[in-house]
Amino acid sequence: MAYSSSVHTCGLALFLIVTVGTATAQVTEVVVGITPTCPYGCWAGASAALRGLAGVKDVDRNPDGYNCTMRVDVDDGKLPDLALWKEQFEQAVHEAFELGGVEVTIEAAVVKQGDSLVLQSPGLDRSVTLAPLKNKLQWNWKKHRARQPEADEQQAYQQLLADVAGGAGELGEPLRIAVTGPLKAGDNNGYTLQVREYFVRRDVSKDERK
Repeated sequence: MAYSSSVHTCGLALFLIVTVGTATAQVTEVVVGITPTCPYGCWAGASAALRGLAGVKDVDRNPDGYNCTMRVDVDDGKLPDLALWKEQFEQAVHEAFELGGVEVTIEAAVVKQGDSLVLQSPGLDRSVTLAPLKNKLQWNWKKHRARQPEADEQQAYQQLLADVAGGAGELGEPLRIAVTGPLKAGDNNGYTLQVREYFVRRDVSKDERK
Protein backbone atom coordinates (compact mmCIF):
# COMPACT_ATOMS: atom_id res chain seq x y z
CA MET A 1 0.00 0.00 0.00
CA ALA A 2 1.53 3.33 -1.11
CA TYR A 3 1.42 6.47 1.04
CA SER A 4 1.99 10.09 0.11
CA SER A 5 5.25 11.63 1.33
CA SER A 6 3.76 15.14 1.52
CA VAL A 7 2.70 15.14 5.16
CA HIS A 8 2.86 17.30 8.28
CA THR A 9 2.09 16.67 11.93
CA CYS A 10 -1.37 17.76 13.03
CA GLY A 11 -1.29 19.28 16.51
CA LEU A 12 -4.95 19.16 17.51
CA ALA A 13 -6.75 16.33 15.77
CA LEU A 14 -5.94 13.31 13.62
CA PHE A 15 -8.11 11.42 11.14
CA LEU A 16 -7.09 8.01 9.85
CA ILE A 17 -8.04 6.65 6.46
CA VAL A 18 -8.49 2.91 6.75
CA THR A 19 -8.01 1.11 3.44
CA VAL A 20 -9.31 -2.37 2.76
CA GLY A 21 -7.09 -5.14 1.48
CA THR A 22 -9.63 -7.13 -0.57
CA ALA A 23 -10.81 -6.17 -4.06
CA THR A 24 -14.36 -7.36 -3.34
CA ALA A 25 -14.72 -5.39 -0.11
CA GLN A 26 -17.93 -3.38 0.30
CA VAL A 27 -16.34 -0.91 2.74
CA THR A 28 -13.33 0.52 0.92
CA GLU A 29 -12.22 3.29 3.30
CA VAL A 30 -12.76 4.24 6.93
CA VAL A 31 -11.78 7.59 8.47
CA VAL A 32 -11.39 7.70 12.25
CA GLY A 33 -11.41 11.04 14.08
CA ILE A 34 -8.86 11.26 16.90
CA THR A 35 -8.58 14.34 19.13
CA PRO A 36 -5.48 14.30 21.39
CA THR A 37 -5.34 16.22 24.66
CA CYS A 38 -1.54 16.58 24.69
CA PRO A 39 -0.20 19.74 22.97
CA TYR A 40 1.86 18.05 20.22
CA GLY A 41 -0.53 15.32 19.16
CA CYS A 42 1.48 12.47 20.79
CA TRP A 43 0.96 10.41 17.66
CA ALA A 44 2.93 7.38 18.83
CA GLY A 45 0.35 6.65 21.53
CA ALA A 46 -2.59 7.03 19.15
CA SER A 47 -0.86 4.83 16.57
CA ALA A 48 -0.36 2.03 19.10
CA ALA A 49 -3.99 2.28 20.21
CA LEU A 50 -5.28 2.12 16.64
CA ARG A 51 -3.25 -1.00 15.95
CA GLY A 52 -5.24 -2.63 18.72
CA LEU A 53 -8.65 -1.95 17.14
CA ALA A 54 -10.54 -4.95 15.80
CA GLY A 55 -9.55 -5.58 12.16
CA VAL A 56 -6.75 -2.98 11.91
CA LYS A 57 -3.51 -4.42 10.46
CA ASP A 58 -1.18 -1.46 10.00
CA VAL A 59 -0.90 2.29 10.64
CA ASP A 60 0.97 4.87 8.57
CA ARG A 61 3.02 7.10 10.87
CA ASN A 62 2.88 10.21 8.62
CA PRO A 63 -0.27 12.29 9.14
CA ASP A 64 -1.62 14.71 6.52
CA GLY A 65 -1.49 18.02 8.38
CA TYR A 66 -4.02 19.88 6.24
CA ASN A 67 -6.85 17.38 6.59
CA CYS A 68 -5.51 15.71 9.76
CA THR A 69 -5.61 12.28 8.13
CA MET A 70 -3.60 9.09 8.44
CA ARG A 71 -3.79 5.90 6.37
CA VAL A 72 -4.06 2.50 8.02
CA ASP A 73 -4.76 -0.94 6.62
CA VAL A 74 -7.51 -3.34 7.71
CA ASP A 75 -8.04 -6.99 6.90
CA ASP A 76 -11.61 -7.06 5.59
CA GLY A 77 -14.35 -4.99 4.02
CA LYS A 78 -16.83 -5.13 6.89
CA LEU A 79 -18.35 -2.19 8.68
CA PRO A 80 -16.45 -1.18 11.81
CA ASP A 81 -18.07 -1.96 15.13
CA LEU A 82 -18.42 1.62 16.40
CA ALA A 83 -19.15 0.67 20.02
CA LEU A 84 -16.31 -1.86 20.17
CA TRP A 85 -13.79 0.51 18.58
CA LYS A 86 -14.71 3.23 21.08
CA GLU A 87 -14.35 0.81 24.00
CA GLN A 88 -11.03 -0.61 22.77
CA PHE A 89 -9.59 2.83 22.06
CA GLU A 90 -10.59 4.29 25.43
CA GLN A 91 -9.09 1.30 27.25
CA ALA A 92 -5.81 1.84 25.41
CA VAL A 93 -5.41 5.61 25.75
CA HIS A 94 -7.50 6.46 28.82
CA GLU A 95 -7.85 10.29 28.74
CA ALA A 96 -4.96 11.08 26.37
CA PHE A 97 -7.19 10.99 23.26
CA GLU A 98 -10.84 11.05 22.29
CA LEU A 99 -12.35 8.99 19.49
CA GLY A 100 -14.24 11.70 17.62
CA GLY A 101 -16.16 9.64 15.05
CA VAL A 102 -15.93 7.47 11.95
CA GLU A 103 -16.38 8.17 8.23
CA VAL A 104 -16.68 5.34 5.70
CA THR A 105 -16.79 4.80 1.95
CA ILE A 106 -19.11 1.96 0.90
CA GLU A 107 -19.71 0.48 -2.56
CA ALA A 108 -23.27 -0.86 -2.82
CA ALA A 109 -26.63 -0.53 -4.53
CA VAL A 110 -28.92 2.23 -3.23
CA VAL A 111 -32.71 1.88 -3.17
CA LYS A 112 -35.60 3.83 -1.74
CA GLN A 113 -37.60 2.23 1.07
CA GLY A 114 -40.50 4.42 2.14
CA ASP A 115 -39.06 7.90 2.65
CA SER A 116 -35.50 6.64 3.17
CA LEU A 117 -32.54 5.64 1.01
CA VAL A 118 -30.80 2.41 2.06
CA LEU A 119 -27.73 0.53 0.86
CA GLN A 120 -27.96 -3.07 -0.31
CA SER A 121 -25.01 -5.45 -0.66
CA PRO A 122 -24.33 -9.06 0.40
CA GLY A 123 -21.10 -7.82 2.00
CA LEU A 124 -22.82 -5.51 4.50
CA ASP A 125 -23.41 -7.19 7.85
CA ARG A 126 -25.66 -4.38 9.13
CA SER A 127 -28.35 -2.21 7.60
CA VAL A 128 -27.17 1.21 6.41
CA THR A 129 -29.65 4.07 5.95
CA LEU A 130 -28.49 7.23 4.18
CA ALA A 131 -29.11 10.75 5.50
CA PRO A 132 -28.13 14.37 4.72
CA LEU A 133 -24.72 15.57 5.91
CA LYS A 134 -24.76 17.42 9.23
CA ASN A 135 -21.09 17.78 10.20
CA LYS A 136 -17.84 16.77 8.51
CA LEU A 137 -15.18 14.79 10.33
CA GLN A 138 -12.31 16.63 8.60
CA TRP A 139 -10.86 19.00 11.19
CA ASN A 140 -9.30 22.47 10.96
CA TRP A 141 -7.00 22.33 13.95
CA LYS A 142 -5.99 26.00 13.67
CA LYS A 143 -9.63 27.06 14.09
CA HIS A 144 -10.47 24.26 16.53
CA ARG A 145 -13.48 23.16 14.51
CA ALA A 146 -14.60 20.85 11.74
CA ARG A 147 -14.01 21.98 8.18
CA GLN A 148 -17.10 23.49 6.59
CA PRO A 149 -18.90 21.43 3.92
CA GLU A 150 -18.50 22.50 0.31
CA ALA A 151 -21.68 23.37 -1.61
CA ASP A 152 -21.71 20.03 -3.44
CA GLU A 153 -21.27 18.17 -0.14
CA GLN A 154 -24.24 19.99 1.36
CA GLN A 155 -26.35 19.06 -1.67
CA ALA A 156 -25.08 15.48 -2.12
CA TYR A 157 -27.98 13.69 -0.41
CA GLN A 158 -30.64 15.64 -2.31
CA GLN A 159 -28.83 14.99 -5.59
CA LEU A 160 -28.69 11.29 -4.78
CA LEU A 161 -32.42 11.29 -4.04
CA ALA A 162 -33.00 12.82 -7.48
CA ASP A 163 -30.73 10.26 -9.18
CA VAL A 164 -32.56 7.35 -7.53
CA ALA A 165 -35.98 8.83 -8.33
CA GLY A 166 -34.91 9.40 -11.92
CA GLY A 167 -33.98 5.76 -12.42
CA ALA A 168 -30.26 6.37 -12.95
CA GLY A 169 -29.43 2.66 -12.59
CA GLU A 170 -28.62 0.62 -15.71
CA LEU A 171 -31.15 -1.73 -17.34
CA GLY A 172 -33.71 -1.21 -14.62
CA GLU A 173 -31.31 -2.29 -11.88
CA PRO A 174 -30.74 -0.30 -8.65
CA LEU A 175 -28.21 2.52 -8.84
CA ARG A 176 -24.76 1.35 -7.72
CA ILE A 177 -22.61 3.94 -5.97
CA ALA A 178 -19.51 4.53 -3.89
CA VAL A 179 -20.77 6.75 -1.08
CA THR A 180 -18.74 8.53 1.60
CA GLY A 181 -19.78 10.15 4.85
CA PRO A 182 -19.86 10.05 8.67
CA LEU A 183 -21.17 6.77 10.10
CA LYS A 184 -23.50 6.86 13.11
CA ALA A 185 -25.30 4.26 15.19
CA GLY A 186 -28.89 3.81 13.98
CA ASP A 187 -31.99 1.86 14.96
CA ASN A 188 -32.15 -1.92 15.50
CA ASN A 189 -28.35 -2.35 15.53
CA GLY A 190 -28.06 -0.69 12.12
CA TYR A 191 -26.12 2.36 10.97
CA THR A 192 -26.87 5.75 9.41
CA LEU A 193 -24.43 7.19 6.88
CA GLN A 194 -24.57 10.95 6.29
CA VAL A 195 -23.84 11.48 2.59
CA ARG A 196 -20.86 13.80 2.02
CA GLU A 197 -20.18 12.66 -1.54
CA TYR A 198 -20.94 9.79 -3.89
CA PHE A 199 -19.93 8.48 -7.29
CA VAL A 200 -22.05 6.36 -9.62
CA ARG A 201 -20.46 3.00 -10.41
CA ARG A 202 -20.94 2.33 -14.14
CA ASP A 203 -18.06 -0.14 -14.54
CA VAL A 204 -19.49 -2.96 -12.40
CA SER A 205 -19.45 -6.40 -14.04
CA LYS A 206 -22.40 -8.78 -13.93
CA ASP A 207 -20.43 -11.07 -11.61
CA GLU A 208 -19.94 -8.23 -9.10
CA ARG A 209 -23.68 -7.49 -9.09
CA LYS A 210 -24.59 -10.99 -7.93
